[in-house]
Amino acid sequence: MSKLSIIIPLCNEEGNIEKLVEELKNHFSVEDTCIYLLDNGSEDKTKQLIQNAVEKNGFLFQGIYLPENLGYGGGVRKGFEFISSEWVCWIPGDLQVRPSEVKDVWDYIKFHGNTDQVVKGKRISREDGWLNLCASKFYTMLGIVVLGLKIKDLNALPKFFPVDFIQQLPEKMERSFVFDAEMLYHAHMDGMAIIEYPVGWYKRYSGVSSWSGKRWQVYFITFAKICLLRFKKVSS
Repeated sequence: MSKLSIIIPLCNEEGNIEKLVEELKNHFSVEDTCIYLLDNGSEDKTKQLIQNAVEKNGFLFQGIYLPENLGYGGGVRKGFEFISSEWVCWIPGDLQVRPSEVKDVWDYIKFHGNTDQVVKGKRISREDGWLNLCASKFYTMLGIVVLGLKIKDLNALPKFFPVDFIQQLPEKMERSFVFDAEMLYHAHMDGMAIIEYPVGWYKRYSGVSSWSGKRWQVYFITFAKICLLRFKKVSS
């Protein structure tokens, strides 16, 4: 059993996969890591490129192929069904989170982490513009005020969770980007400490975000779902 599983949901990311795989190979080894490249209902060459990566780098990489897109959270959650490890983390496939910094966080966990903690990124530099920065700060404020989270950067990645905690999650969870907030909320309600480790946030290596053309719609839906998440937990 590997010590770490890394889940990377990929939807139409054909321009990023080869660069992503090379960087991951430079920082992780099969001795303690298994990396799951999850094709989340792509319509381009993503599936083929994942298959190529798995064939060339067996054991370090595994492929998961979903016939339809389950959303960001739905894809990550589906990936949980395949892992066999002590810890799990997830990152996007567009290289906005650098594998070298994922490795830095993992090294921190190996020396200082324990299974009563969640360890996540906290962005100290960003390359995605002031509008995304403002939205992120507002999102974090919602997490603090509405969900009671003790954090400084709600949606920063990577996020590392003990697999023992993952196995106790409810069956139905958010399929959108609010999945990350829900994961932290469950951890907070279970009394787990949330540790934030400094990382950067970089420009996409290739392609365009799937939600860049509907930014304000995403912001509104996110706000509503955060509030509903708190209501659902209180009512349950």
